[in-house]
Amino acid sequence: MGGVPGVNGNLAANWFAAEADLVTLGAPNTRYKVHNLTIGINALVGNIAIRMYTNVNGVESRIFPIPANTIFTAATDQPAIPIINSTFGIKNALRITIQSDNPADNGAQVSYDYLLEAM
Repeated sequence: MGGVPGVNGNLAANWFAAEADLVTLGAPNTRYKVHNLTIGINALVGNIAIRMYTNVNGVESRIFPIPANTIFTAATDQPAIPIINSTFGIKNALRITIQSDNPADNGAQVSYDYLLEAM
């Protein structure tokens, strides 16, 4: 088992202006098991779209959410959303983005916490 120390952080961005990158897990052509990815939306007030992208046969493709129009909000959902809460294998970078429908969310902090295992 090749445990990699857990990673956590915060990022402030203009979430309303357009979909913005939050964090990227892994690297191209490098295999990992993702055991957990939790995103904290407690500082946001709008409806939040969380998306994940990875390279599929040479093309970056969206793989989450399913269904595609899933949204979250701090007003009705938990303040931390477990996006991945089981083992999920990746062999390319996994890019996570956030987008809000409320301009008040621009500049707000979004937090993340993830755990990888090298394969």
